[in-house]
Amino acid sequence: MDHPSFKLKNYLQGLLMIDGIYIRKLNMMRISYCIYVVLFLILLIQHKDGAVASILKSDTTLTNKLQIYSLPKATAKSLALSNYHFDIPVVYNAAVKKWISYFTNEGRSAFISYGKRSGRYAPILRNILKEQNLPGDLIFLAMAESGFFNRAKSSAHAVGPWQFINGTGIQYGLTINWFVDERQDPIKSTIAAGRYLKKLHQEFRSWELAFAAYNAGEGKVWDSIRRFKKHNFWQLAATPGALHSETREHIPKIMALAIVGKNLEAYGFSHIDFESPLDFDEVLVPASTDLKKLAFKMALSYDEIKKYNPELKRWFTPTTGSNYPLRLPLGYGRVWNKCCKNSTNFAALNSFQRMLVESHEITLRYLGNKLNIDAHILSQINNMPLEKKIKRGDIILLPIRSEI
Repeated sequence: MDHPSFKLKNYLQGLLMIDGIYIRKLNMMRISYCIYVVLFLILLIQHKDGAVASILKSDTTLTNKLQIYSLPKATAKSLALSNYHFDIPVVYNAAVKKWISYFTNEGRSAFISYGKRSGRYAPILRNILKEQNLPGDLIFLAMAESGFFNRAKSSAHAVGPWQFINGTGIQYGLTINWFVDERQDPIKSTIAAGRYLKKLHQEFRSWELAFAAYNAGEGKVWDSIRRFKKHNFWQLAATPGALHSETREHIPKIMALAIVGKNLEAYGFSHIDFESPLDFDEVLVPASTDLKKLAFKMALSYDEIKKYNPELKRWFTPTTGSNYPLRLPLGYGRVWNKCCKNSTNFAALNSFQRMLVESHEITLRYLGNKLNIDAHILSQINNMPLEKKIKRGDIILLPIRSEI
């Protein structure tokens, strides 16, 4: 019979054979930890508090770090560029050079207009994009799309600074109806554009292809990729019939705007008179607030209120819902609270006609056909489903004919 001490020895040897790999891992972890501590202490001695701060900073920003794309130093030097680093892909080739030539010559006045508006919108747009962990230089896509003009409209019915078509805008959370078109709201449309661009980048794994899809649609870009067996924008651009000319030109246009936009002095734009950055107070006003009455009471111009709220299509806020978030020039939130917050004198009484329903159990769809008014407009104004039965004696709001 084996001695108990012999059994214990065999047991421990077996345990070491079975779990040896774990013990080796544990030892490696201990060694790594010791090395890390030693390095940390060396840094601490050399740089004191500065070293600790830099380590903590790198730890917290590593996962959100964006890729940096740089033009070759020789290219930057030959062009006298002071800023040649970007967080979107930028190259300097013949296609990009052509657009730089355009914006510094015959398109110079257009770029100056873009630049002026960029003073108002670029800072807040860049911040919104960065909050979504997206490249701040995506603002140059908006610059290429609209020149930061909120009311920009294309022949393809794309609207706003990010040029959303109706369906895509709604898909990414924008409200578009008779009262408002949030494609024209620089803040809400940027949030929507960020969501869309993030989706496109995840889908195509390329910012250039994401930009192409933003311009032409995902389906067309995927069709070209499959047909020509090329998953690279520049290769597709060089292939006859692969991309529409507008899409083919769009990406070098964005890159040209980024190069010029970050090197204004090098291209002779150092004296642009930038608009002041967008800064505002936001207040909740009742539904159907007459903005002309409100502007007069607050000693503001109606045009100023419209400038801060470009999504509003009427001179009054939507009739649906209880309150509407209205932007006012910075400092006017206090004016609102003092003179207007508790007032009931701003209702848009003259914006609608009131019709007494005399028929029994009709619908808004029927009424719209009868009066030659879009039934969907009636539905939005009255906050009522199209097929809901309207009873005799009900009051229905109708838009004034000039507002349809």
